[in-house]
Amino acid sequence: MVFYVPKGTEMFGAFATGRAAIYNASGEMMFELTGEPGYIAVPVSPGDSGQCWRFVAKIGRLQLMTVPLFMAPSVQQLLIPREMVEQDSSAPTGR
Repeated sequence: MVFYVPKGTEMFGAFATGRAAIYNASGEMMFELTGEPGYIAVPVSPGDSGQCWRFVAKIGRLQLMTVPLFMAPSVQQLLIPREMVEQDSSAPTGR
């Protein structure tokens, strides 16, 4: 599943269960879930915000909390709120 991390995000929170991993847009693993359910904080490196990330689960679930809650099987199917697109398109590039 893919989800969007808005520009300027330095960390996002979620509730996660199961065995899974979260990858940035470059395919780098940013967080690995080991099976213990709980709240997680995922750091966002400079340049990784304003992009779609992936959640890959062997078995598990991710409930996003501080980024848009929408997830989809592919980037082409992902819905991003209009307000977020407008905000991010006017945001300066870089940090």
